Amino acid sequence: MKIQIKTNAAWAIVALCGLLACKSSPDYKKVRQEVMDKHDELMVDSELAIHNKMKLDTLAKIKLKEFKALDGSLDTAAEKKQIDDLGKLLDKADERMMDWMQEFQADVGDKSNDEAIAYFKAEMVKLKNMDQAFKLALSRSDAYLKKFDPAHQSVSSKDHGHAH
Repeated sequence: MKIQIKTNAAWAIVALCGLLACKSSPDYKKVRQEVMDKHDELMVDSELAIHNKMKLDTLAKIKLKEFKALDGSLDTAAEKKQIDDLGKLLDKADERMMDWMQEFQADVGDKSNDEAIAYFKAEMVKLKNMDQAFKLALSRSDAYLKKFDPAHQSVSSKDHGHAH
């Protein structure tokens, strides 16, 4: 009888430890889905960055001449430099996203659940950093574009239904 009680107690402890272990680590699929959701948000930002870059290119190649004709004091060289800098900022944010997509591994392979969770959490940190880069590039380019087109609609992602 004592052996039976000890055996039952041992199994109860093993079962309890198993339950606690399951509670302490979420399933990697949940964390991976959070990463994929963040990726989807950033893809919208990537499209917005491309949109602003095209507007800046048009401004530099065509519109600045028109504005110079209206305002002879406009320093087009300085404006082109600023447009170039903003374009580089937008490109850099977008390139980081493209690089991340090339390197990201959605398949966990032989990783344990805990290893997969650690990997996806590290990827989320990268995405959050990219999010900040997109926010900066989009807000700066939006502000600059409004300088020449007061009717310019901000293309920041919060205007498109997702919060960062």
